Amino acid sequence: MLGGMLPVISTLTFKGLNLSIVISRQLFYRRLPGGIFAPGKF
Repeated sequence: MLGGMLPVISTLTFKGLNLSIVISRQLFYRRLPGGIFAPGKF
């Protein structure tokens, strides 16, 4: 039963990690003056 849940858990943690990276990157870009590297504004 645990073996069947393992891919789901790993996928969820990978997506969560990806999401947190995106969010932190957006916060980082938003702090830059002038917003030259502004992909974090959407």
